[in-house]
Amino acid sequence: MKANARDLFMAKKRIELLQGQEVHLKVNKGRNKIVEYNGRVVDMYDGIFTVCALNDGKIYSYPYSDLITKNVKFLKK
Repeated sequence: MKANARDLFMAKKRIELLQGQEVHLKVNKGRNKIVEYNGRVVDMYDGIFTVCALNDGKIYSYPYSDLITKNVKFLKK
């Protein structure tokens, strides 16, 4: 249980460092649907963080647990 809490804390800290910066995301939406896009980390909340896509301006939200399970990955540009 302690390892899960530490992983969640580290995921939040990682997002905190990226907040306001332009990032490249790779998102696994299930059933072999993988989406990649450039965006900017906009806000952080208790359970989720939001990313604004640069190409269309849509805002997407993801739980921090998606970072731990690697459903959301931040890639180098």
